[in-house]
Amino acid sequence: LPAMATTITARVEALDARARTGVLAAGRVTVALCWLANLHWKVPGAFGEDTGGGLYKYVESVTRHSTFAPFTWITEEIILPNYRAFGWFTLISETLLALLLLVGYRTKIVALIGAAMTVPIFLSVIYYDRADEWSWAYFLFFAAHLLEYAGDAGGAHGLDGVLRRPPGDDRR
Repeated sequence: LPAMATTITARVEALDARARTGVLAAGRVTVALCWLANLHWKVPGAFGEDTGGGLYKYVESVTRHSTFAPFTWITEEIILPNYRAFGWFTLISETLLALLLLVGYRTKIVALIGAAMTVPIFLSVIYYDRADEWSWAYFLFFAAHLLEYAGDAGGAHGLDGVLRRPPGDDRR
């Protein structure tokens, strides 16, 4: 009977470990897909500046709706005068972030970068009365990135886990 209890316990622990790995991987991929899904309104060229929509709508709204003076100053004095460069930086950085999360490469640092990138987005929409999205979702997005970092989500079915294996390991 004790041997049977030990076997059951070992199987439950193995199942739990596989489930945790799957949940971490699914969470990482979900966050990556959220970044990819939000690229649709960052259209290269004018990035919405010509129509007053897209990325421009939210960047410009900071000048009227932000309650955080340093963020407003950065937006007015640095981002808006260099808006097209900012648009390209945003598009490229969010695409890279999503792709790196999708494949689970350098996930710990990418998760921290994602958390940092979420803060100005949150500040852009939190007090904007015509926002087309739920602003508090970015607070949750920030928390999801911290969980990816703490949970080592790249080690779960990602390249980080593969690259950690010794060079002779066939699974690498």
